[in-house]
Amino acid sequence: MLNQAIKNAAAPALVDWLGRDPSLIFELDPRQGRVRDLVSGALAANARATTRTYLSGGRLRYAAAGENCIEDGLLSIHPAATNLLPYSAVLQSGTSLDRASWAVDAADAPDGTMTAEALIENTATGEHYFAQAVSGLADDTTYTWSIFVKPKGARPWGCLTFRTKAAAIIRTYFNLTGAGAVGTQGHTGAGIHRLGSTGWYRIWVAHSMANGATTPQVYFGIAEKDADLSYTGDGASGAYLWGRQLEAVAVPSAHIPTDDSMVSRAADGVAIATPAGVLAALGRPFTLRLAGFVPGFSAADAPGNVALFTCGDFAVYWDQAAGAFAAADGVNVAHGPTVALAPGLSYEVVARAQGTSLQVLSRPTGTAAYGAGEAGTYAPGLAPGAAIQIGAAPVAPFQLGRASMLNQWRDNLE
Repeated sequence: MLNQAIKNAAAPALVDWLGRDPSLIFELDPRQGRVRDLVSGALAANARATTRTYLSGGRLRYAAAGENCIEDGLLSIHPAATNLLPYSAVLQSGTSLDRASWAVDAADAPDGTMTAEALIENTATGEHYFAQAVSGLADDTTYTWSIFVKPKGARPWGCLTFRTKAAAIIRTYFNLTGAGAVGTQGHTGAGIHRLGSTGWYRIWVAHSMANGATTPQVYFGIAEKDADLSYTGDGASGAYLWGRQLEAVAVPSAHIPTDDSMVSRAADGVAIATPAGVLAALGRPFTLRLAGFVPGFSAADAPGNVALFTCGDFAVYWDQAAGAFAAADGVNVAHGPTVALAPGLSYEVVARAQGTSLQVLSRPTGTAAYGAGEAGTYAPGLAPGAAIQIGAAPVAPFQLGRASMLNQWRDNLE
């Protein structure tokens, strides 16, 4: 599983720092099962005012308001979002069928409840799908359509479709076997996430709904191969489905269950009291290392800068315009090397300062060498904050493994 591989790959170098280096002044490690500073013992709080779902161990799980979400050892940060589709788990509500029928409560859903529905093809020749009209969508706005799917019988492919306001039909196909894969893609964005060995996948597409007089629709179609929805059904095969979601964003966020109306989720807001050692270090030599950063977005998808670590004037973040990780001290900004950021891949980011020098380095997890960016300027008189924030005011989803800080400039990062 990707997250497990990331977790294992990110660990060795940071373990050398933890408990062995007297210059270690701060360490967060979600793999401990909690988000806390392993140096001071302080726990991190989450200001999220609503419940949230997250994926761990191949299953969808539920977190209470204010509870941090740890996905297979990685801290999960998600922005505020709204699921525009009511009855997310009752798929026969508000949908129309073509050459197919519903079987209610036909299988265990991703959350372990017997609430997944089966879309079963009939024996006719043609396309077998469900469709749902969605009114009130904004003109020329990108929406993301996602759903959990598990193949049933002899149909290893699925297809997500938009019918836009301009009456255009946009389709993307998904291979629902093995690790899963995106096939022929018509949407500007698409992705698939495998839920361990459960047989479930979460698939999604993103595209502009354009403008015009047509009422938009979202579809899921059963397919027996890539780029072809038309075939003769066997009357038994199809797909198990659960958890439909439509959001006015370019990438999907954590699933938001709904009943008879749309539901909004608040953003994660993870913060921990700034340790005395960090307060003293900012403005002096230090090395901050962020390991296991896994974006849920690509370099082209984020709606703006994505904060990773913030403490008062000091911040490390993804700079969307620059296409690089960056560090800022309230006056100056230093960028790391340009990165072709890809969703689901893991990265390590280092920010270090000494005197008036500030430098940012980064690399994909497991890569032999860090890439170094520009020689930046650092203002030693910056004001540290009372709290360290992970993912302050998030605008896009991501995961983070470890965050650690030394009160010295470290040349050897291994």
